[in-house]
Amino acid sequence: MSFCDKISNSYEVLSGDTLYGISRKTGVDVNQIKELNGLTNDTISLGQVLNLGGTKPYTVRHGDTLYGIAKNHGITAEELKEINGLTDNTIHKGQELKIPDNGKEAADDVNNTNDSKTGEYKQNCPKDKLAIVVGHPPSGKGTGAKSEILGSEREYNVALATLIKQEIISLNSNIEVKIFNVPVNSSYTQRMKKTYVPVESFLDDAKKKVALELHFNAFKPEKGNYSKVIYKGDKGFSDDLSQSFDKHFKANGQPHSKHYKENPRGQASFSQNNIPNIYLLEPFFGDNTKHANIAKDKSSLSKLIAREINSYWFKN
Repeated sequence: MSFCDKISNSYEVLSGDTLYGISRKTGVDVNQIKELNGLTNDTISLGQVLNLGGTKPYTVRHGDTLYGIAKNHGITAEELKEINGLTDNTIHKGQELKIPDNGKEAADDVNNTNDSKTGEYKQNCPKDKLAIVVGHPPSGKGTGAKSEILGSEREYNVALATLIKQEIISLNSNIEVKIFNVPVNSSYTQRMKKTYVPVESFLDDAKKKVALELHFNAFKPEKGNYSKVIYKGDKGFSDDLSQSFDKHFKANGQPHSKHYKENPRGQASFSQNNIPNIYLLEPFFGDNTKHANIAKDKSSLSKLIAREINSYWFKN
């Protein structure tokens, strides 16, 4: 885990969380979490937002060195360079640096005091981000498939997207996840163009950036015996994910992992933006009774997707 990952500014308590578990996830000491949040015991509640310190500004003074500033604030020079995106040890008088805000003022901070409350400064390290696109609008054209067992493709994937988001955050609190919906009443090409403008904006400043687009396939049962991932980006991840889907749904078919340029349909999600990693998922067939009955357990499917994403893309 990089130092930037360890100084995320806040953490929202999830079901089953403990202070010890949060400490292990974030790299922030249990006693420091308690001190920053005024806790007198280890009791925390679901949905509670804990301050983890973040960063605060430091103005470089005459005679300062990167090593000296880092030492006075309990970090290494390399960590200080990482926080501030520095490639060498050069700093100059008047330059503003970001330093960890651990709730304690360093000895040399007399002239760099912070009038704001501890934790108010957001840390500015690049974050990893995941965008989840629900692949069909709620009404109008292109609302998606319907399954007798699962209902509408859109409603299923709205619920699945929410579960994936929760699972990803529970595995790695340093990933920012946002769900996007497709707009209504326009052609497929226009819908996807409009959809991916805010997606691209959201991912723009991320360190690692990935977009998932959720679907399921509507072919009739006799044709529905494989799992599909259409990709723009890393073929290895696409291959792994399609194979995991195939095993999960006991398809025993030939998993399909295709580059979007090899796929005659559905290219608008990929071709009208500069996002480097987009994966369109069709993990099962909604009209295949065996597939649909397995897919009813959205919790298991969301865990599979979250685990694959985190281990391949975001695990340090």
